[in-house]
Formats: sequence, C-alpha cells, structure tokens
Amino acid sequence: MIDAMKSETVPVGHRIINQGETGDYFYVVEKGQVTFLVNDNDVGSCSGGGSFGELALLYDSPRAASCVAKTECELWKVDQKTFRYILANSTNSQKHDVHVILKKVPFLAELDKIDLIKLSDAFTSVTFPEGGRIINKGDEGENFYIIQEGTAKVHDIGFGDSTYTEQPIKAGDFFGERALLTGDPRAANVTATSTCTCLCLSRETFQHVLGPLQGAIDRAMKKRTLLAVPMFANSKFQQFEVTRLTDHFFEKTFPPGTVLAELGKPLVQNLYVIRSGKVSVVNQDGIRTTLKDADYFGDQSLKEPDGCLSAETITVREETKCGVLAKHDIEDVIGNIARLGQPLAPAYTSLNRSIRFKDLVKVRILGVGTFGQVWLVSHKKTEKAYALKQLRKREIMGHHQVEGVMREKNIMASLDHPFVIELVSTYQDEVNLYMLIDLVQGGELFTVIHSEKRDGIPNGNARFYAACILEAISHLHCREIAYRDLKPENILIDQWYVPVKVSKLAR
Repeated sequence: MIDAMKSETVPVGHRIINQGETGDYFYVVEKGQVTFLVNDNDVGSCSGGGSFGELALLYDSPRAASCVAKTECELWKVDQKTFRYILANSTNSQKHDVHVILKKVPFLAELDKIDLIKLSDAFTSVTFPEGGRIINKGDEGENFYIIQEGTAKVHDIGFGDSTYTEQPIKAGDFFGERALLTGDPRAANVTATSTCTCLCLSRETFQHVLGPLQGAIDRAMKKRTLLAVPMFANSKFQQFEVTRLTDHFFEKTFPPGTVLAELGKPLVQNLYVIRSGKVSVVNQDGIRTTLKDADYFGDQSLKEPDGCLSAETITVREETKCGVLAKHDIEDVIGNIARLGQPLAPAYTSLNRSIRFKDLVKVRILGVGTFGQVWLVSHKKTEKAYALKQLRKREIMGHHQVEGVMREKNIMASLDHPFVIELVSTYQDEVNLYMLIDLVQGGELFTVIHSEKRDGIPNGNARFYAACILEAISHLHCREIAYRDLKPENILIDQWYVPVKVSKLAR
C-alpha cells in the first residue's frame, strides 16, 4: 500500500475534493490542515496523520463533502483501482494461508476443496496475549480454535481426581472440538504461553459445516485423550501405533450399580475414560474417590500379570458412558505391555560411518521408483560396488511418507541376517536422502521363475528359495516386524543356486 501511494503538495485554498464528484483517490495528510465543507458549511477538519476520501475506495459513490486545504498541505494518495487490487490480493493471500492451516487438521483434510474454501471464509482471527486464557474449564463450548501463530497449553484436564499430563500445543494444533460436538462444559483450561493468534469458528458454523465429519473428529478426540494419560504420554509410541490404539478404543454404557472391579477378585484389565456419568472407587483402606466426566481409571492394572486381583472396588453410581481400551488390544498393537510408560528404545544401528558420501562414484542407474532412483555406485578406496537408493525429500513429504521412510531406515539398520538386505550407511543433502545398501546382482526371483525357456522351477529349487525366505521372515517376526510386501519381485537372488546330487555318505 505504501509503495503504491503518490506524494502531492497543494497550496492554501486548493479544493482537493469537490462535493458531488465521483471519488477517485484516498488521501493521507502528512503536513498541513484540511477543512471539510458540506454545502459550503464547515463540518470538520483534519491535520497531519488524518485521512479522508476512503469511501471512494470501496464504493463508486459521489463525494459527500468538499475538502479544502486550509494551509499548504503535503498529502499522500492512492487511486481506487490500485487500492482494490491490493485489497483483493491481500484477502486472497490470507485465505490461502488459512486454507493451508486447515488442510493440516486431520479431520478437516477429509473435506473437498470447495468446502474447505467455504470454511476458510468462516474463520475469524483472534489474538491472545501471553498468559491470556483462551478457554476456561466449565464454560459452555462456543468456539473451535486452530492456532495460527504462537503457543499455548492445555491444563487442569477433567473434573475429578484423575491426573492428566499438561499438553503443549503449537501452530497448526486445534482444540475446543469436544464441547462443540457434545454440548458438555469445557473439560480443561487452555492458556496462551506466548502471544497467540488463533483461527476461531463459531459453534453454529462448526455444526453446520462439520456435522458429517463427527466420526473423524471423535477419533481425533480419542487420540488426544489417550496421549494425555501419563502412562501413554510417556510411552513415546510411533504415530501408527497411536492410530491403531485409537481404533481399538470403543464406547460402552454401564447402568447404575454395575461393579467394574471388586476388591480381592480377578480384575478385567481395561483402561476406562469417562465420557459422562459418575463412578466411585473404594480402595482397601476404605477411602472413597468419585470419578466424573473426562476422568480415567484402570491404567495401573494394565502392567499387572493377567488374572491379577483387584486392589479396589469400582462401582457405577449413575448411567456412565466410557471409552474402553482393553489390555489384549494394547498388546496386539505394541507387542510387549512392558513398553507402557517407557520411552521407545533406540534402534540398534550397525551402519558403517567410515564410508563417506564423497567417496562414492555413480556408475549407472539401476532402477527408478516413486520417490527417486537406485544407482550402481563404486567406493573409490575399496572399489567395492554398492546400490545407492536416492529419495527426493519433496516427493516423500508430498506423499506424507516421512514417518514411513524413517521407520524403514531404522528397521533396516537394526537387522543383521544373511537373508536380509544390509543397510550399509545413510546420507542426506538439501534435496535428497540416500541409503547405501548391498548390491545383489542375481536379479529378482520373479525372473528366475518366469524365464524365456520355462514358466516355473523344480521342486528342489522351490524348497530352497522358500526356506531362505522363511528364515528371513522368521528373523523379522522375532523382532515384532511385519513385512507386508512379500512377492517374487521383491526377492533378490545373491548367487545362483544349482541343485546337485550327493551321495548318502556326503549327506
């Protein structure tokens, strides 16, 4: 706007604007004084820092007053066409920024482009100072928020005695969806930890636009609740594990009088998160605790041996709806229940860091994939040949495969087996990721089975290849790793196997 403005100096008595004419410019006064006249009657004035003529920028309407220089004036002006162009581009830029933020919200990403654009128009930007309270626990839910800039924290979660981990939130994170869906009071406080700008959507608009997405929003709420339980918050699960745990969460309604656990009797080992209702807990010392909306219980029993005895009596006092996550479902996802509350163990790495990237010489391309290429490379010093997998970062991010690629790298680095391809080393630059792997030159099993001369292989050969594959898969399964893309095209032959007849003595 500043760059588009032009400087103009006018003498005393000059009519800058005439009443009744069509507006063409907006003016800002730097020095001097301007008088406003309606039908030649003095109705006001402005001086340095003042402005006039703004209606002409928005509407093609006649001037409502005449503006006359009372003294010599230095003015800055911008014409209507330029102003509207700047305003339109600024608005489009802001809409684009909002659109980008909305696409990062998991359940909003399911909206089609047109609905997302409509939703972008419905959001209002609100700024909170550091320490400002964005949401007060107990208040009626009126707005849904997405952080555009700054940071905040969700704290004092729940209305009962359960202790949740305080959750920091940052740009792109969202909150406030629970109360908008259920109509319940806010279950936590949200406070800005820095100057925080939020995109705000009213309850009425939220329900009108996002009603069909209630299932997706509910999954997001379950995920957030699960990660706020200290035992799960401190477990450092991988993202796919959290998603699977969330999928195992199911809702169940218990009538009044239901006994969920009885002191001294075998315990059903579940995590319960109360959605609505009331539950009483009496421990072996007779101390009673009342749990309400958003409280949880049963978490400590998950790490106990199967069939353990309950150390308390848990009774439903009024009809209660709970989210339930069973111990056996947790074990199905994370493998060993001992991982609960423990950080993820670092992957054992056997990478050879003595091979420097600059010592690798590219010879030729071996293959091309979705994310990049595979090169035949030679090590300058040892002259040993390797395969170098080159992955474009932009493609990986565009396909949302960052986590998958990192998981592949960590898994490969943790394996050491003669029938599994060895990851020798890894590198990266500004554009690409690189994986240096063993060169296997025998080709694919597919080409062994389907050749020009035959379609199939002898039973002895088939048993040999199957045994090698079984050994490799068994090695992976012992380490809780599932290989989900097993096919002849992904089995490489190191050396050709030629069955030979041997004597009984040799056997």
